[in-house]
Amino acid sequence: MKKFAIAAALGALTVSMPAFAAGDVTGNVTVNGTVASKCQFTTNSATITIPELAGTDGKLLASTVNGQTATLVGWCNKSASTIAVNATSLSNTSVATAAAGFARVVDFAATAKAYNGTTLVGTASDANSADATAGAAGNVTMFRGDITVELSAAATAADTLLTAGSYQGNVAVTLTPAT
Repeated sequence: MKKFAIAAALGALTVSMPAFAAGDVTGNVTVNGTVASKCQFTTNSATITIPELAGTDGKLLASTVNGQTATLVGWCNKSASTIAVNATSLSNTSVATAAAGFARVVDFAATAKAYNGTTLVGTASDANSADATAGAAGNVTMFRGDITVELSAAATAADTLLTAGSYQGNVAVTLTPAT
């Protein structure tokens, strides 16, 4: 009986004691990340083939060059990135020096236009393929899409005939991410 009385007394103490349970506490973990400013080509090369540069008179037929286009595809993930163009003249790869009255080089201008979908977002040009330097860079907004390259202003020295052979030139388009 004593044991029962002691157990009952202890039970009463337990019931009447205030609870000292701790309240909920919360800790937080912050998750940070960054994405660097980037530009990339997803299609970084194309070819424009002009089967015949000369007219029946042997001189440059500029209309075979002017208006020719090629399409690259790329993107930049930050506004204020830039696009630049550096055109290199078409040169006859099989003739080192042209005889008097002949030309082995066709100069031209090139323009690149960047599009986000169908919206033009940036343009750059190189008006002089003979100078080996890029034209002024143009700003391009954040975009993902086609970059059309168009040739224009094809020319040779006045009253010259083109030398026979294969001609090769280049248009380098550079995308530079904003900093």
